[in-house]
Amino acid sequence: MQQFTRKTGANKGAPRTWLEGLILEDHGWVTGTEFVASIHRGFVTYTRNGANVADLPFPPPILQKTRRVAGKPGRPVIDTNGEHLRKIAGFTPGNLLTVLMHGDYIAVFDPKVVESLYTLWPNLAADIWERGAA
Repeated sequence: MQQFTRKTGANKGAPRTWLEGLILEDHGWVTGTEFVASIHRGFVTYTRNGANVADLPFPPPILQKTRRVAGKPGRPVIDTNGEHLRKIAGFTPGNLLTVLMHGDYIAVFDPKVVESLYTLWPNLAADIWERGAA
């Protein structure tokens, strides 16, 4: 599992998360890959390759949508924006986000909203490994 920090951006005043380039490509998230974006209370998850967010030890998402990684070959992009990020996940423009990447799963959260996914779900890493998502 790898951890990164990214800043919440803005699009027409609404929060925006933007992941691109090597952070995705190095983990096999290439342009055209189908995935499910799920907005939960306090965080966002992305799952791919038929992996189901219901398999993770998270509460059910409030909003879910199937999408594809955008961008050009060699520069994949996952761009999520809108007021739902503020209203559901608690993201606000300018805040730092923590990005956890592991196999077919990406979790994005604002540490000011959720201290740590490990605090809420202490067995997260063990549960993901047991499910073979490595």
